[in-house]
Amino acid sequence: MFAHGIVRLTACMGLLFAVSCPRGVSLSPSNSFTQYGYDLNNSQNNRYEKALGQANVATLHELWRLRVPDGATSVPVVMDGTVYFGSWNGHFYAVDAKTGEIVWDHRLTPRFIRSTALVLEDRVYVAAGINLVALDRKTGDSVFESELDNQLTTLLDASPKSVDGLIIVGVAHFENTLPQADYTTRGALIALDAQSGEEVWRVYTTGDQPGPCTGGAGSSVWSSVAIDPDLGLAYVGTGQSFEEPSSTCNDSLLAVHYARDHRGERIAWKQNYKREDVYTSGMRIDGTDADVGASPNLFEIAGRPAVGVGNKGGSFRVFDRRDGELIWQKDLKVGVPPVSTGLGGVMTTAAVSGDTLYVASNAFTVGSIFTTGEHDPHDTAVLYALDTASGAERWTLDVPAPMVGGLTIASDVLYHTTIAGKLYARALATGKPLLALDLDANLGAAPSVSGGRLFVSAGMVINGGFQDPRGAFIAGFGVGANAPSVERDAPPDVLEALSAEQCHAALVSELIPSAACGDCLCACDASAAGHCDVCFALASCTAKSCASAAAGEEMRSCMSTACGTKLLPTFLFDRAVDIGPCVVRCAESCGF
Repeated sequence: MFAHGIVRLTACMGLLFAVSCPRGVSLSPSNSFTQYGYDLNNSQNNRYEKALGQANVATLHELWRLRVPDGATSVPVVMDGTVYFGSWNGHFYAVDAKTGEIVWDHRLTPRFIRSTALVLEDRVYVAAGINLVALDRKTGDSVFESELDNQLTTLLDASPKSVDGLIIVGVAHFENTLPQADYTTRGALIALDAQSGEEVWRVYTTGDQPGPCTGGAGSSVWSSVAIDPDLGLAYVGTGQSFEEPSSTCNDSLLAVHYARDHRGERIAWKQNYKREDVYTSGMRIDGTDADVGASPNLFEIAGRPAVGVGNKGGSFRVFDRRDGELIWQKDLKVGVPPVSTGLGGVMTTAAVSGDTLYVASNAFTVGSIFTTGEHDPHDTAVLYALDTASGAERWTLDVPAPMVGGLTIASDVLYHTTIAGKLYARALATGKPLLALDLDANLGAAPSVSGGRLFVSAGMVINGGFQDPRGAFIAGFGVGANAPSVERDAPPDVLEALSAEQCHAALVSELIPSAACGDCLCACDASAAGHCDVCFALASCTAKSCASAAAGEEMRSCMSTACGTKLLPTFLFDRAVDIGPCVVRCAESCGF
């Protein structure tokens, strides 16, 4: 079904008509927006969009809204009149692009779906929980599920990309949000066969294996790859280390040979943005958390193949794709001075149009927006239009709130969102605002534009809770007559009751020091254990850190602070909070 030649051919032909592909570019069809970054270059630029532009964007208005539980940060992908996106409650949806009605809906994981899906021919590929899942595009039925990492703190923020019959995706971990005597997880970049889901190769970004990437735990891959088919290289960023010694590949841009039959070291070259960076949320070791979490952009400078990406330290750098030679570097605004980069610097994937690169940099440490929904006016961003050849500023604009969703270009318009809930449309040449809509939600995804419609997902939190206090949804926008938006609700999640035997079967062995412990935990809530293998990953932390906390909000606050906030969707974390006192009582028999 996914013969290598067919995948490569359709990528360059746009499925519907032949176009010439610039070096390294794989174009989406004109009526589609089928992957993160729009194309293999991560240009974020739908250059075929003609129906929506400067002439009519001021009349853009919401047509429909589908409310979903928890949050949504997937960039909506679009093909043949259907929009595909994932929600933080572990569900993946196919929605009618015109009406917002659900075509199909499947729960793929008890954890999060935070990244963007990939649509190829009759399949949709989704990074869900700890798996790469392939779905039938028409029905949503599972074709295969491939486990990428079985650690309890695995979270896939990277979006899958495809080339030569491979699906390539990064692996990240939130282990650094939990108090650990010894950190063990490590980031990776993995290629799977697109047809079967079998692993073809894996590159670790740290560890004790021989090669260019060695060191302590961490170096997660939040970034989604950009791919140059001519050079046979995939480019991806890495995060900070969780423990000493710092990884030789932390906070780096890596160039990786992706061919199935490549022999020898897969990492062709690497460039460190910050060599020593060991950081955990509890600040056990004082690093700066200067991840290269944004996704790289590929473009050309006078025929020279270039790759550029920024980091959370605010450094945007451009290298020669072939050997990693630095072409230029520009330091962007990050705040004066940040205690740590927090969520400052470049958190978003840039966009490219012609000889101009558009990138945002935050002056932002984690503030109240994610705990109360209130925007701190001191948290801001700067939007830059830079010359791709030199980094020279064409224009800059102050933005009154940080940006953690990427930029999107369609026709002659630049689109972006802010965490404070604004959706902007700007003139490419000047940055002049053409439209600013308040969507009344924390926005953490780039919009997608296809066939005269704009789609955006909304609702996100980072610290202090699991659910956007202003709600979560996906919305579709169009131009023309401004009728009231049609609003719908996705069906709620319901946990089915499980037997004690099913509860025992669901608990992983490492979490049960004794049979008595298993009996006790299953008695706390068999359903929670049976539906989520990380529900009781919080058990040890709860018992150690929150033994003196009372039930209810005191337990919630303690668990949220001490045990991390990125493991479970809201309804499962609510279950974990409810059983918190019971878990504490189990500590004596469990030996935590």
